[in-house]
Amino acid sequence: MIYPNLTIVDLSHYALISVRGPDAQKFLQGQLTCDMRDITETHHNLGAYCNLKGRVIAIFRIFLKDNIYYLQLPKELVENTLKKLKKHAMFSKVTIEENTEWKKIGVAGKNAEKILSEIFNTPIVYENGKTTQQAALEVFKRQEHSTKDNVLSQNNIIILSFPVLPSSKIESKNLIDIGSEHSKGSENSISNGFARFELLGPSQMINSIWESLLQSKSEKVEIKKEEFWKLLDIEAEIPEIFKETTEIFLPHYINLPQLNAVSFTKGCYHGQEVIARMEYKANIKRHLYHIILPITDAPIPVNVSVRIPVCVPAPGALLFLKNNPESKDIGTVVMASQSAAGIEMLVEILDEYKDFDLNTKETV
Repeated sequence: MIYPNLTIVDLSHYALISVRGPDAQKFLQGQLTCDMRDITETHHNLGAYCNLKGRVIAIFRIFLKDNIYYLQLPKELVENTLKKLKKHAMFSKVTIEENTEWKKIGVAGKNAEKILSEIFNTPIVYENGKTTQQAALEVFKRQEHSTKDNVLSQNNIIILSFPVLPSSKIESKNLIDIGSEHSKGSENSISNGFARFELLGPSQMINSIWESLLQSKSEKVEIKKEEFWKLLDIEAEIPEIFKETTEIFLPHYINLPQLNAVSFTKGCYHGQEVIARMEYKANIKRHLYHIILPITDAPIPVNVSVRIPVCVPAPGALLFLKNNPESKDIGTVVMASQSAAGIEMLVEILDEYKDFDLNTKETV
């Protein structure tokens, strides 16, 4: 399958929490796993909010604008997360609320940077003076995988840049070969050389940019649903937490330290004691892996024709050894979506089973 050079996605399935006030940084520093001093007006990052047992309640994409911290997370988690954050903010000089005035869209594709530069009438160049493609290729050459990327502000629009993954990056150590010809990086990998941006700002301004993208004369534009954006995250091995998986995973089990989403030097925060003990004393036997389940092996709904689309496992679905569904579960689906290659999933599993053929069984 040939993927478009320019794709736009409505990201309204995400919510934004704003945290402002004299104690905003100090408060978040004592709540989240990341070092809030690394979040600046030119750098965004991932951070997790954990319970006292170290289990992840939510994962945020965090950025700073005009001294206000913004925490992006799936909309289905915002109510519960707001309640927990406000509970712990009673004695801090902060205001925590959901931002419902801004709209969010994703722009991805090999020509995304070029088209955005045309719309804003300026090159998409960040603090280091490099374009997104140049910076991403340097990261690739160093074999790094960081989600501490870049933030650019243009005419009150926030532009978050994500890593560009050359196609060879997809064939990573965390991709399980399960016997499919598509289970390695190929032309079917969505993130084959894609640049990726998220644009946030006042609804009217974002709507105007959306229309400008649709009217682009230099590039055919395709509108995709949120599943496309999820696939890009899966192929970049960036996990998300959903209602089904909140307070289930420890950060190490879903590779958050490798994504620079956990600081082990900043001091105390919720769950820090457990997480630090995992880092320095535990023999960690579970990690996050990217697997591709061929369509022929994907679970089919009970009592329906095989012509019906295969079931994409829900977050929280249990993993079992293939052809042995009665065995004890060996892991959990973190997130999954369907692509041309099959069912692509990020899964948390015991390391000893990472090279085995797997199947899923939905949780009840």
